Amino acid sequence: MNNSLKRAAAGIMALSMVTGSVPFQPVTQALTSLTAITANAEEDGTEITQTVNPVVSYVPGDHCVTLSWDAVEGAEEYLIAAKVGGSWAKVAVCNDTWYLLEKLVAGENYEVAVAAKINGRWSTRGVKPITVTPNKIIAPNMSTEYYPMSGKLNVNWVAVPGADEYAICLKFTGGEWQLYRKLSGDTTAFKCRVDTSASRRFKFVVIAKVNGKWETANMDKRAVTVDTNSGLPW
Repeated sequence: MNNSLKRAAAGIMALSMVTGSVPFQPVTQALTSLTAITANAEEDGTEITQTVNPVVSYVPGDHCVTLSWDAVEGAEEYLIAAKVGGSWAKVAVCNDTWYLLEKLVAGENYEVAVAAKINGRWSTRGVKPITVTPNKIIAPNMSTEYYPMSGKLNVNWVAVPGADEYAICLKFTGGEWQLYRKLSGDTTAFKCRVDTSASRRFKFVVIAKVNGKWETANMDKRAVTVDTNSGLPW
């Protein structure tokens, strides 16, 4: 394998995930084309005969997409790559036939591809990049800390692009969702104290208002439950 191929192969093996409008940032050299691996290998006198690569499909989610493909005969592992600023960079290497691509911006398009490793070599022949798009539903990703002794509840979430406002909503057992507190669009954290003198269990969720509309889809699914008896949020 010549030096240019080694550098190119190394370039696709590094990437860090970040939030924001550009979720992938290469940290070393990246390939300008997936086919560069094959081209350089042929120049080096090594022929890659494997031409079959996965046909990739995806299912959109909130801030994520699930990639899936049929197993390639003889594949040792699969490389998931994403296009960043015109160059390809590695997202992950896996042995499964699916991969959850996370921390995406709602409604944004991303170009991704999957390649198979056959006989210790990455094959890029037949690779067909696809464009994937996560749900347009705007749903803040929450993280929660609850301290049962003091009743302190800390909630943090990832900022939703273009959010005008946020709202904390509560739902007690057998009840309906009700507004607890509205917060400004530049807020990404909330703290309160839960009354632990009485046994109670409730759900809470953060929703965003974008373009004048409150995004209320899947509130029950996204909600976190707090039980003052056990002190556990889940």
